[in-house]
Amino acid sequence: MSATPGQLKAKVAELFKLPANAVDYPWRVLREAGFVTKGGRGASAAKVTPHDAAFLLIAVAGPLPAADVLTSALRYGGLPLRDASAEGADLPEVIALAETFVDGLAGLIAAAGDGSLDRYRAATARKPDADPRVPGLFDIEVTLYGAYPQAGFRAYGSNGRAERHYSELPTDMDALRTWKTTQPGDDSDLSTVNRFSGRTIWALGQLIGSAA
Repeated sequence: MSATPGQLKAKVAELFKLPANAVDYPWRVLREAGFVTKGGRGASAAKVTPHDAAFLLIAVAGPLPAADVLTSALRYGGLPLRDASAEGADLPEVIALAETFVDGLAGLIAAAGDGSLDRYRAATARKPDADPRVPGLFDIEVTLYGAYPQAGFRAYGSNGRAERHYSELPTDMDALRTWKTTQPGDDSDLSTVNRFSGRTIWALGQLIGSAA
């Protein structure tokens, strides 16, 4: 199972309730820069990968100005793993080993496509002897923060939880006190948070499959 760029763009626009041009432009910028799959049209159209979908989601959802699509892709996508925690079942390996945000997001989509995310969901579901007042909810939240780019995701159920946070901020307190960014706009006092759920992850995973 896989999808063409047109199908991927249409699905993201549908999930985010955006006009087509709000997704077409970021995709074109990413394609011209070599970040996503290139190909022809119609029967010869390229088949997209989970990484293509991850870069498109970052370009559309990254809280940086629309004119900075490539900046969003570079800065959010390349954010290194800073904090990771897990309780309960182990995350699928394609997610657990991801060292950058774009790899982690692509891993979520790939795991949704090959069924391993469904197995993780089952492993973290409410056990038969659990308190019936605790809902057996499982979901995923993917969050991108601005103005200084940070990102992360959380996969949680009644009996398990995993979190990954990606950032370039120093983790040492002394270094953080003296840290200064040289990127224009990073020191903005207006903070922004964009978030989407597991509905997007599963929809794209089913559309694309697990192709790497």
